[in-house]
Amino acid sequence: MNFSGKVAIVTGGANGIGKEVVRGIVEGRLPGIFLGVITTLMGGVAAIVAVKLSGGNGVAGAAISSTAASAIATPAALSAVDASFKAIEATATTKITASVIVTAILTPILTAYIAKRVQQKEKNAA
Repeated sequence: MNFSGKVAIVTGGANGIGKEVVRGIVEGRLPGIFLGVITTLMGGVAAIVAVKLSGGNGVAGAAISSTAASAIATPAALSAVDASFKAIEATATTKITASVIVTAILTPILTAYIAKRVQQKEKNAA
């Protein structure tokens, strides 16, 4: 995919942390963004179901649906152990970085949504 000539507005993206967030998403490109969305949805659903099966209301499961930031180091760790991964290390790192950023954005949204649904169900049951 070619994003040349495309424009995105990111509040706070001119410097500091915001600039690094934008850089991470841009470098990860669309596959990294999709990876973040899929991770949040698939991980979130599995975690919500697991929490509900154990007697909870699912909110804690939604809250843990993000990939860990430590995942960014995984490609470098793999290539340090097995040199055959060196060729894909940079690409994999940018994809994972974008995924971590996307899940960090989506996880609070998912958690708030699940919490609101739980509160509504509890209110209706009362």
